[in-house]
Amino acid sequence: MATLGRRIADWVHGISYAALPDKTVHEAKRRILDSIGTCLGAYHVRPAKVARAVAQSVVDTRAGIVWGTHHSDPA
Repeated sequence: MATLGRRIADWVHGISYAALPDKTVHEAKRRILDSIGTCLGAYHVRPAKVARAVAQSVVDTRAGIVWGTHHSDPA
């Protein structure tokens, strides 16, 4: 039996944007905008500063960027 994660991934892979009800799309957009607003609103609080400092200290071989900064690691 497939794991829950696999079943969700298969469902997401198989659905099209056109098949989603308008209300679902509207609510998903609200959640995304709310999350972005929360991130922006919390940008200057201490936990966010600590998280950015930790993220910037990580060395990785893959390219990445820390949102709200000019920090990126080349691939």
